[in-house]
Amino acid sequence: MDGPVVIVGAGIGGLATAAVLARRGVPSIVLERAAEAQDSGGGIQIAPNGSAVLHRLGLAQALAGAARPVERQIRRWRDDAPIGTVELGEAAVRRYGSPYYTLRRSRLHRMLLDLADVRFGITCTGVNDRGDHVVVSLADGTRLTAPFVIGADGLRSVVRRAVVADRLRSSGWVAHRAVVPASRVPGHGERVIVRLGPGRHLVSYPLGDGAVNVVAVAPSALASGGRRVLDPPFVSGGRESLSLVFGDWHPAARALVSAGNFTRHELFDRPRAAWRRGRVVLLGDAAHPLLPFVAQGACQALEDAEAIAAGVENYQAARAPRVARVAAAGLAGAREYHFDDGPSQRARDDRLATAGLPGQDWLFGHRS
Repeated sequence: MDGPVVIVGAGIGGLATAAVLARRGVPSIVLERAAEAQDSGGGIQIAPNGSAVLHRLGLAQALAGAARPVERQIRRWRDDAPIGTVELGEAAVRRYGSPYYTLRRSRLHRMLLDLADVRFGITCTGVNDRGDHVVVSLADGTRLTAPFVIGADGLRSVVRRAVVADRLRSSGWVAHRAVVPASRVPGHGERVIVRLGPGRHLVSYPLGDGAVNVVAVAPSALASGGRRVLDPPFVSGGRESLSLVFGDWHPAARALVSAGNFTRHELFDRPRAAWRRGRVVLLGDAAHPLLPFVAQGACQALEDAEAIAAGVENYQAARAPRVARVAAAGLAGAREYHFDDGPSQRARDDRLATAGLPGQDWLFGHRS
């Protein structure tokens, strides 16, 4: 049938898919249950494999004000000593042809909104593939028909139910996120800093607007004095709980934790499953939630967008090996980032000390 493709979910993946389809002459509408664009305020890392997609969408000039970190530095938890450094900045541009950006998620979201036809305040409650078209049911009782439906509606995807029946799985990890003024973390500079320690790690990076994004990750069951300090309601203040969790870390790490008002995000994944059934297709977190330990969630959704636009028939076959490798790297990071001090930690540090930018070729150098 004719008519626009319906994309459910106006996140980065859904909007990018609409933009890529438009450049190929395929009309689409994006349904978003939120009443208006949300300003999450949190940060996002876009590696060269993702920024290449954004540049192909014509967003290079719009991204000019984003931060372009000169390096990613990995440090030890107790003494803040550097373990290893990966050059970014111009080195990444020379090697991969596109930059490594860090910026507010809401800023990137606004850029992509200009490239898509978004209908806010519309909640999808289900989809039904009728063979030659798909019926989209909405919360107000109305129905839409579409030649294809793309589920870009995130971790708790409604569209996914039409493709596979499964449940989210807790990863056992919790991320706490905050944005803090750069003035409160002097000396941070234009770099991504990853601090690794037993059972916990901290990530921080500039946002290009005088602020620094901070992410603190620890096991959800981490306890202090017999209490699960990262579970509600003990976590309501965020900062106090994290001060306990990171209390024995270097003062630079403790300063990051004490500088912000953190929000709690439990980290999930799903069993590997189909991403498409008939005329219903999934992308991004709706298809393959990724643990954030390689900072590739948005980048993989951007790669998905181009792959779907190239043709749904071969979409999963083309993308699954790549996504599986990224997912495996995330699982490895969940383990290796958090070694107790000892032989495994020292072997990890030795590897990280010599990896450098070439070690990222498989990840950053990929082109859709």
